[in-house]
Amino acid sequence: MHRNGIVTTSAALSPKHHHHQQQQQQPRAPSSSGFLHHHQQQHKKVSSSVVKAASSEHVVVPTGVEFPGSYLATGKFGRGLFSNGSSQDVPLTSTPLNVCACVPEDVISSSSSNSKLSPSQRDRVREFYREWMNGLGIPSIPENLIKFATECPMPKDMRIAVIVAWLTKNCEEWKTYKRETLPKTYDSLYLANEKELEELQDVSVMNMAKGSAKMYEAQMEQLLKEPLFNSEGVKDMIEVEDLQWARSVAHTRAMSGKLMVDGEGSFPCAFVVPGADLTNHRTVPNSNYGVSEDGLRYELKWRSSELAEEEEEGLPPVPEEERKPKEGLEMFISYGVRHPNALLALHYGFVDDTNPNDRIPMECVVPGMRKVPFKVVMKAVVALKENGDDRAAWAGSQLLAVSMRSPEGVPNEIADQEKVDPEIVEQMKKATVAALSQFPTTLEDDEKIETGAIKSSRMQVAISYRIAQKRHLHAYQRFLDTL
Repeated sequence: MHRNGIVTTSAALSPKHHHHQQQQQQPRAPSSSGFLHHHQQQHKKVSSSVVKAASSEHVVVPTGVEFPGSYLATGKFGRGLFSNGSSQDVPLTSTPLNVCACVPEDVISSSSSNSKLSPSQRDRVREFYREWMNGLGIPSIPENLIKFATECPMPKDMRIAVIVAWLTKNCEEWKTYKRETLPKTYDSLYLANEKELEELQDVSVMNMAKGSAKMYEAQMEQLLKEPLFNSEGVKDMIEVEDLQWARSVAHTRAMSGKLMVDGEGSFPCAFVVPGADLTNHRTVPNSNYGVSEDGLRYELKWRSSELAEEEEEGLPPVPEEERKPKEGLEMFISYGVRHPNALLALHYGFVDDTNPNDRIPMECVVPGMRKVPFKVVMKAVVALKENGDDRAAWAGSQLLAVSMRSPEGVPNEIADQEKVDPEIVEQMKKATVAALSQFPTTLEDDEKIETGAIKSSRMQVAISYRIAQKRHLHAYQRFLDTL
């Protein structure tokens, strides 16, 4: 469940190693307009930060990136960020905005060719880019690059891919960040070849991957024809062959946030944030992220389960045992709280073996739809949970969602039954066996595979995907055995 499997660590601080021990230049305060001040004559030489972590590994990030409440180490899901036990008030990571990549999320109205950005918002983006002169030591920022970011009618991931490609070509800090920290290749299955996709053993997901690949290929062709992309200061200042790689960076590492304009409020943007982008995924996150209140930094912070905005987004509650800082606790963000494994594999290149957003095939559930009593299914689900078989309990909850229940005191022939009709159970069992028989290999066969011996990392992802699907079906069989 991570993007960082091949990344070594560095500017992560050791546990309890506070950020004030690093001498960092403090960002300037915003002006009364809400913009960061820009001083053309104050260019400075900058160098990347390298700080040893507790694991004695290293990662290189741009100067100014701090890890006051976390450190980087290897855990269950590969390399990720872990709490050092500091207070919840201490940011886990803190990155100056003037070393980040950023584009506005939407620049053109979907109903017309008119800009969705106000003049003040475009000016705010312009000031953001010019602050690279101070944060990254870039001598000058082409006006056409700013126009591309704020006016080009391409999706945000394509625009931020161009910005990443530009930074890794023209900025020493980002050149180093690319060389030393960012993955050289990505495992997203839309990048996979036919042989790798066959290992999914799932035609529908194979077709999704191929469809995504064609869509991204068409977007790339469109980008290469865009006048703003071909203008001076954009295409001529990047390596075009790096665009595919940069788009993968955008897909797997971009994070949301908002820039503020006085008198107008905030507007949404997409960022690539050195430091925070080292955090792994979990469907239930225990941290959140965004631009700091003073508008100077991008921070990863402890997530409060009481945040109204998160409740509106439907985020599940933080686990009880993770609501207080504890040294060594891995911190997670969510790349998509509703993403099933198919989407995680396609776009991010990993699989969550216990993903609650996966689904038991409908043909295995339909025979029991509205034909099994809710109270009986609920009792079975609770018993499995109490006995420690969480996966079988999860599988049973899928039938629970379509079982028959009735309001209290209102008789119902099915809902009032004390057990499930054995014939219906048998129909669901047969459907589950049929679903498993469609795979050319068994779960037992797959679990014997030495994935470490497979050179293709995308093939490893594909095999992990099919293993997860088969485990779901076997868990459903265990649930059905209890009815």
